[in-house]
Amino acid sequence: MTSSISDVAADRLWQFQLRKENKAILSQLQSSEQKRQLMLEENERRFQVSEEKMARLESKLAELERRYASKLEVLEQCHTEQQAQWTATEAQLQRIAGTYEPEPPSSKSPPPPLQQAAAGLNSYLVQATARLGAFPSPSEAMEIELVNAFIAGMSSPSERQQLTAWLQQVHPSTQKKDGRIEILCDWVSLKDALQNVGLLEAEKDSIYSIRTHDEQERDTSFR
Repeated sequence: MTSSISDVAADRLWQFQLRKENKAILSQLQSSEQKRQLMLEENERRFQVSEEKMARLESKLAELERRYASKLEVLEQCHTEQQAQWTATEAQLQRIAGTYEPEPPSSKSPPPPLQQAAAGLNSYLVQATARLGAFPSPSEAMEIELVNAFIAGMSSPSERQQLTAWLQQVHPSTQKKDGRIEILCDWVSLKDALQNVGLLEAEKDSIYSIRTHDEQERDTSFR
């Protein structure tokens, strides 16, 4: 009887201990399962976040590629239009060059220099005055040039020197690099100088004594 009670007590004690150990093991299993579940949920959350980031990056990349393709298309179109414009311009220039005909050199030779040669001074003056009259409105520079050409073309060195000396007294003059003296006076003043130095007589009907209204105005403007 006593042995039977002891066996029953031992059996119950063993069962209690077994249940206690099983409960601890079950608790550990449940805790591990909870941790596993939490880790799984965290991993799923992280994976979802990564998927969303990847989707946003892919969307941005697609947008950048679209913009790049659009800009590249615009650049290619501009290049094509520019090339077409260059081609048209080049063709136009070639047409212009093909129709361009250079002007032939002028057949007019420059007028010969004034030379008195064997002519009388009055005839020489008539010749020079006619050359000046070929210009509708001769400028001051043209008259100065003709005055000095007239002096340079005089046959008599002494008369040329005499006329030059008198003109230098009443008109400004400059010296060229080659040593020539340039008198700065108008054509009417030259005619007056020829009279004043006695190279020509002041005859009423002579070519140098007759002044037109235009010559008088030009003389006044010089002074």
